[in-house]
Amino acid sequence: MAVSTDLETVASWIRDARLIVVLTGAGISTESGIPDFRGPQGVWTKNPEAEKTATLQYYLSDPDIRKRAWENRLRSEMWQAEPNAGHRAIAEAMVHLTDAEPELERLAAERRAERRRVEI
Repeated sequence: MAVSTDLETVASWIRDARLIVVLTGAGISTESGIPDFRGPQGVWTKNPEAEKTATLQYYLSDPDIRKRAWENRLRSEMWQAEPNAGHRAIAEAMVHLTDAEPELERLAAERRAERRRVEI
């Protein structure tokens, strides 16, 4: 199959999809100032105990770990982070391949209006 045919095939799958989900690693947000988990400056690399706050077994069995997990979320760099080139590339692709622009605009407006909301 030629590259252009492959791209056309994938583009048609995206256009015809009822729902699109983009899965990335934590590293996509490091450029925005949000540390990853296992990289050289990762949260778990710098503090191996921090991994317990993301491990269900520890989270459920230890109230102190649950408290630390919620404190970490509240103090997270994500509250001040802005989208980076990787985030914008995904959003741009979705706009070009789908009718996602109104939804992206709604989400951006919501984010601006509610910078510190935490949903559970």
